[in-house]
Amino acid sequence: MRKGDIVRQMMFDHGGLIGPYMRIEYIERDRAYCSVLNSDTPNKLVFGNRLRKIPSMALEISDQDMKKIKDRNLHDLSISHPITKTWMRVHENTVSIIKFYTNKGECYYTKLYFSAIKKPREGAVVKLYLEQL
Repeated sequence: MRKGDIVRQMMFDHGGLIGPYMRIEYIERDRAYCSVLNSDTPNKLVFGNRLRKIPSMALEISDQDMKKIKDRNLHDLSISHPITKTWMRVHENTVSIIKFYTNKGECYYTKLYFSAIKKPREGAVVKLYLEQL
């Protein structure tokens, strides 16, 4: 594991995952300092052997789409984008967490629920169905 990886804590008994999704901020020997995604809480100290890496990707979106994603009142959250190599990798791979970011420096993490290829009249798009963390 390395700085910037998305992780979750493993249970002691059977290796199941517990707790919030976190990002590794600093690694020191067998310990990692992690921050909770989409939260301003202080870093949490976790032993490295108790962390499991979660597959994730980063996608750039418009400011309007970022506002839509950050609105927690939406229940049916989805976003569409014309097919590009990066967006196709999200559709084809087993990605769990997506980091959306804008060119203004805003970022927000969501959980990918489902992805599909849609063919509207304007051209094919990748449609991602998301869940709030």
